[in-house]
Amino acid sequence: MYARVISGQVKPEKLDEFARKWKETIKAGLQNESTRPSKIYLSADRSTGKIRTFGVLNQPPNEEAFNRTFGNFTSQVSDILTERPTVETFEILDTIEFD
Repeated sequence: MYARVISGQVKPEKLDEFARKWKETIKAGLQNESTRPSKIYLSADRSTGKIRTFGVLNQPPNEEAFNRTFGNFTSQVSDILTERPTVETFEILDTIEFD
């Protein structure tokens, strides 16, 4: 399994707009991809505008589909970003599950 983490910075007053565009664009762009995550979480610090997304994939990501979707999205929100997002992919080594 793999985890994909995206970190960035948004103008704090534009977080709701960012979240709306994120959901619309990312879901549409990855909907038909076989390697898409089952869930992607978007989190933010509303006071600073720092954002993080976290998705878990069962197999290595399709980089072509990701880059296309990510590029489309960042171009749509470039006016509300205060820094270019960074993307990191990690192999998941273990999990802890609670009842």
